[in-house]
Amino acid sequence: MQVRETPYERPPGYAARYRDARFATGTGPATHRREARALAALIDRAGRDLDVHAPWLDVPSGAGRLTAMLPGRAVCVDRNPDMLRACTTVPGGARLCASIHRLPFRDAVFSGALCMRLLQHIPGSTERRAILGELRRVCRGPLILSFFHAASLQHLRRVVSRLLGRKRSSRGAIRFAVLRADLQAAGYTVVAKRPLRWLISEQWLVLALPRAD
Repeated sequence: MQVRETPYERPPGYAARYRDARFATGTGPATHRREARALAALIDRAGRDLDVHAPWLDVPSGAGRLTAMLPGRAVCVDRNPDMLRACTTVPGGARLCASIHRLPFRDAVFSGALCMRLLQHIPGSTERRAILGELRRVCRGPLILSFFHAASLQHLRRVVSRLLGRKRSSRGAIRFAVLRADLQAAGYTVVAKRPLRWLISEQWLVLALPRAD
């Protein structure tokens, strides 16, 4: 069954601004540090399950902010060509413009995958499971992903803002049980999870391993 992709539209110049300013101004540096710490901890937790001889997949890679943290070589994939052009800091990494729904790779070619800052833009389980299933197809090892947790003060603030009629965000939060069910449906088992800030931040990182069928 073909799943309809959530639209992705950004104004001209967005990619360069995202690369140069999003995590360099305001609360951005603190967010980056928290994300990097959480990612490093989960990579360390996955250490015994890593295959150092195969590359990792970073999708959607954006401007490659976290790609250099991945073990070994990495391939950056994003469906926005402007983002890939802005991805200038990845040492020795390949870049490819493609949709995460239809990754142009053989089965099990990657040792692991990073999927950051995507799932909060995916509104339904059907599309999430299609994405996770495609990642499971091309990766034989760990998956590290981020999602927005509904049990957080940031999400509560967003809900209150929406009720007051303020501008709606394209981002959405779900319960962890929902994400875990989506991962299980795609053939993964959750082995660890980390919030950026317990009960405050919406964003959590999750480490999942392929389930032996």
